[in-house]
Amino acid sequence: LVPPARRDDAFGFLREYDLLLGRFVRGTLTQAGLVAVVTGGGLAILGFPGALLVGVIMGLGNVVPYFGMVLTIIPAVVLALVSGAIVPNLLKLVAVFAVEQVMEAITGPRIVGKAVGLNPVWVMVAVALFSVMLGFVGLLLAVPLAILVRMVIERGLARYRASEYYAGGPQATP
Repeated sequence: LVPPARRDDAFGFLREYDLLLGRFVRGTLTQAGLVAVVTGGGLAILGFPGALLVGVIMGLGNVVPYFGMVLTIIPAVVLALVSGAIVPNLLKLVAVFAVEQVMEAITGPRIVGKAVGLNPVWVMVAVALFSVMLGFVGLLLAVPLAILVRMVIERGLARYRASEYYAGGPQATP
C-alpha cells in the first residue's frame, strides 16, 4: 500500500527502526547478563544458599524493568528464611541487592542508550514519561517508543532543512 515513489524512504525508515530495536534487545540482554553475574556472583562470594539461582532469576527478571526485582526478592527471601542462618543471609541479600541496584541505575541507561544511540538521560526520561502515560506497558515500550520519536524528529528536521522555505527560496505572498 506504500506508493512506489515513497517505498525507498518508508522501507529505509523501517529497516533503520528494526536495526535499532535489535540493538535495544541486545543492550537489554547485556544489562540482564551483567545483573545476573553481579547478583549471583556477589551472593556466591558471601556464601548465600542458592546464589546462582537467585542470580539467574534476577537476570531474567531484569528484562522487565522494576518487575524483575519483585520477582527475585520473593524466592531469595524464602531461601534466606529456610537456610537456618536467617539474619546473616537476609543481610547478605540486602547488601548485594543494594549494590546491584546502584550499579544498574548507573550502567543500565548507559548500556541500553549507547546500543540505540540515545543519551542515558533521555532513556531515563523516556522510561519515566512513558510509564506515567501508559503504566506498565509504558515501562516495556519506553525505549522502543523513544527510538521511534527520535527517528521521526530527525527525519522531520532533515526534511525541513532540505525544504525550499529553509533554504530561503521563493516565498508565498499573502
